[in-house]
Formats: sequence, structure tokens, C-alpha cells
Amino acid sequence: CTASRWRQQGRLVRQEERPVKVLRRDSMYCSKLFGRWQTEELPEVKLVTVGGPIPGVNNYGNIEVTSGIPQGCVHVDDEAARVAALKLGLEFAPAVTSFRKERGQLKPVYSGCVIWARDEAELRAAAEEERQRLEEVMRSKRRERLKNAWQLLVKNVLLDIYVESRYNANTNSNPT
Repeated sequence: CTASRWRQQGRLVRQEERPVKVLRRDSMYCSKLFGRWQTEELPEVKLVTVGGPIPGVNNYGNIEVTSGIPQGCVHVDDEAARVAALKLGLEFAPAVTSFRKERGQLKPVYSGCVIWARDEAELRAAAEEERQRLEEVMRSKRRERLKNAWQLLVKNVLLDIYVESRYNANTNSNPT
């Protein structure tokens, strides 16, 4: 398996290990494969002082919640939570809950974020406000689309009436 695949399975490739096999060596899609004997169990995340960056973040800046959430942190499974945490200036890490295959590649599925437990109540309140704001934006966009559709309909009906009145009058006066 690759190093990222081992990480998904709760194991970590040792730093000094060399890959057993390299697939597509001269390609940008090069895959380095490691054996189980070259890995070790992921270390348990120890309780750290609350505050500062979220522990257990991977190289991509996410936390894979399938392998566990660090102590002192909570997973807020709400799409508006990431935006709310950003607005509040809270320390957070996007939560990866699973992976899906897309065009032959594994893509992470994000669901909410991981934050410090002390910030949970504040974040949930802000996420609710953000969700309401987003709903209002969607309503106003829909209202605008409907207004434009009605304007286009009225314009076309008036144009049809104009054309009918203009050219019906000419055909009635000049019989051929």
C-alpha cells in the first residue's frame, strides 16, 4: 500500500523506510508501495494544552475523523461550521469523514470541522446564524431570478401584441 493508504488504515510508514516497489517511476502518477513490516501503529494523540493549532492534522491540513479525534477536540458536523469558524477566528481543521472514487482517484469527503471543545457552543451559535444568512441569500437570488423571468415574459408578450397589431393592420388593409 501507499503511505497515505497505510495512514487511512491507522498505520504510519517509518521515516527511514524505502519503498518496496515503485510503480510508474518516470510518471507524475508515481506510486511508492510499502509493506506492513515497514509501518507502525499511529501514535495515540496525547492531550495537549487547549489552544493553539489543532493536533493530529495531516499533511493536507485536514483531520481524518475515521482514525479518531484528538482529545480536547470535537467534530462539528455542519457545513456552515467551517465558514463560521473562519469568521470567528477560531482554530479548526476540516474534517474528512470518508473517501470516494472520482475518475479513478480517491477524493476526500469533507463534513464539518474539528475544533477545541471549549469553542463548541460559540461555533454552533455562529453556524446557525451563518446557515440563516445563506438561506436568506438563496431566497433573494431566487426572488431575483423569478423577477427577471416575469420581466422577460411580459416583454415578450408586449412584443407579440405590438407585432400582431402592427402587421395585422397592414394585412387587413391590403388584400391580395
